[in-house]
Amino acid sequence: MWLTALTSANKMISEISRTSIGDRTMLDALIPAENKLKDALSSGLNPINAFGEAVKAAETFAMQTIHMSGSLSFDSTNNYKVLFEHFNVLYTYVHHTYNSYLNFEQNYNLS
Repeated sequence: MWLTALTSANKMISEISRTSIGDRTMLDALIPAENKLKDALSSGLNPINAFGEAVKAAETFAMQTIHMSGSLSFDSTNNYKVLFEHFNVLYTYVHHTYNSYLNFEQNYNLS
Protein backbone atom coordinates (compact mmCIF):
# COMPACT_ATOMS: atom_id res chain seq x y z
CA MET A 1 0.00 0.00 0.00
CA TRP A 2 2.73 2.52 0.99
CA LEU A 3 4.81 1.63 -2.05
CA THR A 4 1.88 2.17 -4.41
CA ALA A 5 1.05 5.50 -2.78
CA LEU A 6 4.66 6.69 -2.85
CA THR A 7 5.19 5.60 -6.45
CA SER A 8 1.98 7.33 -7.57
CA ALA A 9 2.80 10.49 -5.60
CA ASN A 10 6.32 10.68 -7.04
CA LYS A 11 5.00 10.26 -10.56
CA MET A 12 2.36 12.95 -10.06
CA ILE A 13 4.81 15.40 -8.41
CA SER A 14 7.22 14.89 -11.30
CA GLU A 15 4.53 15.39 -13.94
CA ILE A 16 2.99 18.47 -12.34
CA SER A 17 6.25 20.16 -11.39
CA ARG A 18 8.18 19.00 -14.47
CA THR A 19 11.04 18.05 -12.20
CA SER A 20 12.91 14.85 -11.47
CA ILE A 21 15.65 13.58 -9.26
CA GLY A 22 18.65 15.90 -9.36
CA ASP A 23 16.61 19.12 -9.59
CA ARG A 24 16.92 19.89 -5.84
CA THR A 25 13.27 19.20 -5.09
CA MET A 26 11.50 16.88 -2.70
CA LEU A 27 11.88 14.18 -5.35
CA ASP A 28 15.56 13.98 -4.45
CA ALA A 29 14.42 12.46 -1.15
CA LEU A 30 11.21 10.72 -2.24
CA ILE A 31 12.53 8.75 -5.20
CA PRO A 32 15.36 7.12 -3.19
CA ALA A 33 12.80 6.41 -0.45
CA GLU A 34 10.57 4.72 -3.03
CA ASN A 35 13.48 2.66 -4.34
CA LYS A 36 14.59 1.66 -0.83
CA LEU A 37 11.05 0.68 0.14
CA LYS A 38 10.68 -1.41 -3.01
CA ASP A 39 14.04 -3.15 -2.41
CA ALA A 40 13.35 -3.73 1.29
CA LEU A 41 9.93 -5.25 0.61
CA SER A 42 11.34 -7.39 -2.21
CA SER A 43 14.02 -8.74 0.12
CA GLY A 44 11.32 -9.92 2.54
CA LEU A 45 11.67 -7.24 5.21
CA ASN A 46 8.42 -6.71 7.10
CA PRO A 47 6.49 -3.60 5.98
CA ILE A 48 7.19 -1.58 9.15
CA ASN A 49 10.96 -2.09 8.96
CA ALA A 50 10.89 -1.56 5.20
CA PHE A 51 9.15 1.77 5.79
CA GLY A 52 11.83 2.63 8.34
CA GLU A 53 14.53 1.95 5.76
CA ALA A 54 12.70 4.22 3.32
CA VAL A 55 12.58 6.98 5.96
CA LYS A 56 16.34 6.68 6.49
CA ALA A 57 16.93 6.88 2.73
CA ALA A 58 14.73 9.98 2.48
CA GLU A 59 16.63 11.64 5.32
CA THR A 60 20.02 10.84 3.80
CA PHE A 61 19.19 12.03 0.31
CA ALA A 62 17.33 15.13 1.50
CA MET A 63 20.40 16.24 3.44
CA GLN A 64 22.56 15.70 0.35
CA THR A 65 20.52 18.27 -1.57
CA ILE A 66 22.04 21.01 0.60
CA HIS A 67 25.38 20.63 -1.17
CA MET A 68 24.26 19.71 -4.66
CA SER A 69 23.65 21.86 -7.68
CA GLY A 70 20.57 21.12 -9.69
CA SER A 71 19.04 22.32 -12.90
CA LEU A 72 16.68 24.55 -10.93
CA SER A 73 18.05 27.84 -9.75
CA PHE A 74 17.90 28.63 -6.03
CA ASP A 75 19.64 31.96 -6.03
CA SER A 76 18.29 33.64 -2.93
CA THR A 77 18.04 33.01 0.76
CA ASN A 78 14.25 32.95 0.48
CA ASN A 79 14.39 30.07 -2.00
CA TYR A 80 16.61 28.06 0.33
CA LYS A 81 14.21 28.83 3.18
CA VAL A 82 11.27 27.55 1.12
CA LEU A 83 13.23 24.43 0.14
CA PHE A 84 14.10 23.76 3.78
CA GLU A 85 10.50 24.32 4.92
CA HIS A 86 9.20 21.85 2.33
CA PHE A 87 11.78 19.29 3.42
CA ASN A 88 10.96 19.90 7.08
CA VAL A 89 7.24 19.26 6.53
CA LEU A 90 7.97 16.12 4.55
CA TYR A 91 10.51 14.84 7.05
CA THR A 92 8.23 15.52 10.02
CA TYR A 93 5.34 13.66 8.41
CA VAL A 94 7.34 10.63 7.31
CA HIS A 95 9.40 10.40 10.49
CA HIS A 96 6.41 10.66 12.81
CA THR A 97 4.39 8.22 10.74
CA TYR A 98 7.16 5.66 11.07
CA ASN A 99 7.54 6.26 14.82
CA SER A 100 3.78 5.95 15.28
CA TYR A 101 3.88 2.55 13.60
CA LEU A 102 6.72 1.47 15.86
CA ASN A 103 4.89 2.64 18.98
CA PHE A 104 1.70 0.90 17.89
CA GLU A 105 3.62 -2.30 17.20
CA GLN A 106 5.32 -2.18 20.62
CA ASN A 107 2.16 -1.28 22.55
CA TYR A 108 0.21 -4.16 21.05
CA ASN A 109 3.11 -6.66 21.00
CA LEU A 110 2.92 -7.08 17.23
CA SER A 111 6.64 -7.41 16.60
